[in-house]
Amino acid sequence: MPERCAYAERRACLIVRVQDILYLEYAGNRKVQIHLKQDEKTVYGSITKFLQLLEPFHFISPHKSYIINPRQIQSVCQLDIILTNQDRIPIAQKRQKQIVAQISDYLHQHLKGNLR
Repeated sequence: MPERCAYAERRACLIVRVQDILYLEYAGNRKVQIHLKQDEKTVYGSITKFLQLLEPFHFISPHKSYIINPRQIQSVCQLDIILTNQDRIPIAQKRQKQIVAQISDYLHQHLKGNLR
Protein backbone atom coordinates (compact mmCIF):
# COMPACT_ATOMS: atom_id res chain seq x y z
CA MET A 1 0.00 0.00 0.00
CA PRO A 2 1.44 3.41 -0.96
CA GLU A 3 2.46 5.77 1.81
CA ARG A 4 0.17 8.77 2.14
CA CYS A 5 0.52 12.12 3.79
CA ALA A 6 -2.37 14.21 5.06
CA TYR A 7 -2.40 17.94 5.74
CA ALA A 8 -5.45 19.69 7.19
CA GLU A 9 -6.23 23.36 6.65
CA ARG A 10 -9.10 25.29 8.13
CA ARG A 11 -11.55 24.30 5.42
CA ALA A 12 -9.95 21.36 3.66
CA CYS A 13 -7.79 18.29 4.00
CA LEU A 14 -5.17 17.40 1.41
CA ILE A 15 -4.09 13.78 1.07
CA VAL A 16 -1.29 12.91 -1.34
CA ARG A 17 0.82 9.87 -2.03
CA VAL A 18 4.34 10.51 -0.73
CA GLN A 19 5.95 9.11 -3.88
CA ASP A 20 4.02 11.68 -5.97
CA ILE A 21 5.61 14.64 -4.16
CA LEU A 22 8.59 16.12 -6.00
CA TYR A 23 9.22 19.06 -3.68
CA LEU A 24 7.62 21.82 -1.65
CA GLU A 25 8.40 25.48 -2.10
CA TYR A 26 7.64 28.46 0.13
CA ALA A 27 5.51 30.81 -1.99
CA GLY A 28 5.27 33.78 0.39
CA ASN A 29 2.37 35.01 2.52
CA ARG A 30 2.27 31.74 4.50
CA LYS A 31 1.66 29.74 1.32
CA VAL A 32 3.47 26.57 0.38
CA GLN A 33 3.37 25.21 -3.14
CA ILE A 34 3.45 21.41 -3.34
CA HIS A 35 4.92 20.24 -6.64
CA LEU A 36 3.56 16.81 -7.52
CA LYS A 37 4.40 14.55 -10.46
CA GLN A 38 1.18 15.47 -12.28
CA ASP A 39 -0.05 18.60 -10.51
CA GLU A 40 0.68 21.48 -8.16
CA LYS A 41 -1.24 22.44 -5.03
CA THR A 42 -0.96 25.62 -3.01
CA VAL A 43 -1.83 25.44 0.68
CA TYR A 44 -1.50 27.70 3.69
CA GLY A 45 1.12 26.73 6.26
CA SER A 46 4.78 26.99 7.12
CA ILE A 47 7.61 25.17 5.43
CA THR A 48 8.84 24.16 8.92
CA LYS A 49 5.56 22.39 9.73
CA PHE A 50 5.70 20.52 6.43
CA LEU A 51 9.28 19.44 7.14
CA GLN A 52 8.16 18.02 10.49
CA LEU A 53 5.27 16.24 8.77
CA LEU A 54 7.52 14.77 6.07
CA GLU A 55 10.60 13.88 8.16
CA PRO A 56 9.44 10.27 8.70
CA PHE A 57 9.63 9.90 4.90
CA HIS A 58 13.25 11.22 4.84
CA PHE A 59 12.43 14.50 3.09
CA ILE A 60 15.33 16.97 3.02
CA SER A 61 15.48 20.77 3.24
CA PRO A 62 18.50 21.95 1.21
CA HIS A 63 17.39 25.57 1.46
CA LYS A 64 15.08 27.45 3.82
CA SER A 65 12.46 27.76 1.07
CA TYR A 66 12.46 24.15 -0.17
CA ILE A 67 11.80 20.59 0.95
CA ILE A 68 12.61 17.78 -1.46
CA ASN A 69 11.66 14.15 -1.76
CA PRO A 70 14.94 12.18 -1.89
CA ARG A 71 13.23 9.56 -4.08
CA GLN A 72 13.00 12.23 -6.79
CA ILE A 73 16.69 13.20 -6.88
CA GLN A 74 18.34 12.61 -10.23
CA SER A 75 21.71 14.21 -9.47
CA VAL A 76 23.49 16.55 -7.09
CA CYS A 77 25.74 19.35 -8.24
CA GLN A 78 27.76 21.65 -6.04
CA LEU A 79 25.04 24.29 -5.74
CA ASP A 80 21.90 22.48 -6.93
CA ILE A 81 19.91 19.30 -6.69
CA ILE A 82 18.39 18.22 -9.99
CA LEU A 83 15.13 16.33 -9.68
CA THR A 84 13.64 13.72 -11.99
CA ASN A 85 11.47 16.40 -13.65
CA GLN A 86 14.65 18.46 -14.31
CA ASP A 87 13.76 21.20 -11.79
CA ARG A 88 16.83 22.57 -10.04
CA ILE A 89 16.62 23.14 -6.28
CA PRO A 90 19.31 25.34 -4.71
CA ILE A 91 21.49 24.10 -1.87
CA ALA A 92 22.25 26.76 0.73
CA GLN A 93 26.00 27.15 1.07
CA LYS A 94 25.83 26.65 4.84
CA ARG A 95 23.93 23.37 4.38
CA GLN A 96 26.06 21.74 1.65
CA LYS A 97 27.90 19.22 3.84
CA GLN A 98 24.76 18.37 5.83
CA ILE A 99 22.67 17.87 2.67
CA VAL A 100 25.25 15.67 0.97
CA ALA A 101 25.46 13.57 4.16
CA GLN A 102 21.65 13.26 4.36
CA ILE A 103 21.40 12.20 0.72
CA SER A 104 24.24 9.73 1.18
CA ASP A 105 22.58 8.26 4.29
CA TYR A 106 19.26 7.95 2.46
CA LEU A 107 20.88 6.21 -0.51
CA HIS A 108 22.83 3.88 1.78
CA GLN A 109 19.67 2.88 3.67
CA HIS A 110 17.63 2.57 0.49
CA LEU A 111 20.22 0.44 -1.31
CA LYS A 112 20.80 -1.68 1.78
CA GLY A 113 17.06 -2.34 2.04
CA ASN A 114 16.83 -3.31 -1.65
CA LEU A 115 19.73 -5.75 -1.41
CA ARG A 116 18.05 -7.90 1.23
